[in-house]
Amino acid sequence: MHLCKFFYKFRALLRSAFAVAIITIPAHLLKIAGHAKLHHLADICVGLESFTGSERTTNPLFKEYNGLFHVYKVAAINSLAPPPVQNKDLAFKLRRKKFCIEKLHLPPELQESSEREQDDLAMPCGTSKSHLLE
Repeated sequence: MHLCKFFYKFRALLRSAFAVAIITIPAHLLKIAGHAKLHHLADICVGLESFTGSERTTNPLFKEYNGLFHVYKVAAINSLAPPPVQNKDLAFKLRRKKFCIEKLHLPPELQESSEREQDDLAMPCGTSKSHLLE
């Protein structure tokens, strides 16, 4: 309860001073403090989900990334509604001196399968190849 009161007063102080603050809170403390109230008090709320110690480290989709970057809330100052989040599939990479956030995309499918060959034979609108000679 004291944490929410502190954030409310701190936000008012920052708005009057035209300043910006970045506050990080570990996930285990958010469960205790009630994350819904803290998300409501923040202008922007993001989260990091690391792949270390999870089954996603073996998934080939995530092999070049270190974790997922979640956007929970974006700023809605002086507007009626917050702008929609364009891309919710974001991942991050840790390099020597860089923290890169990129769009998470599926790698191209390189293997040919029998299902793909059958899809090529079918024509749109239910027509078949036997009617091409008519």
